[in-house]
Amino acid sequence: MQQKKERPISPHLTIYKQGITGSLSILHRITGAITFGSLLIFCWMLTFLSFIGFENTKAIYCGCNIIKICLFFISYSFFYHLLNGIRHLIWDTGSLINMRAVKITAFIVVSLSLSINIYFWSNLI
Repeated sequence: MQQKKERPISPHLTIYKQGITGSLSILHRITGAITFGSLLIFCWMLTFLSFIGFENTKAIYCGCNIIKICLFFISYSFFYHLLNGIRHLIWDTGSLINMRAVKITAFIVVSLSLSINIYFWSNLI
């Protein structure tokens, strides 16, 4: 009876190591929620601005660095979610499912989404 009390309740939680696929899967879900939420906020903002007028809104919103940083991360979440979705579509065909290909495509998705986002913002500003 004493031995049963000393055993951990969930031993798999103490020995489990989060892999790259699990981490990117969680990130994919988070970026999908961020993209969806930011789209709702953007539509709400456009509706609000259509009633009060668009005068001087660019000077107000584009002059703030916090808004630019938020928009940078929102656009990164969009590009990451898009590229990771393409990777999942490739997996649905049965291609690139071995561990080596998964790690390589994970690196490609993260780095390419960051590169596309930096390129997007360098041409935008």
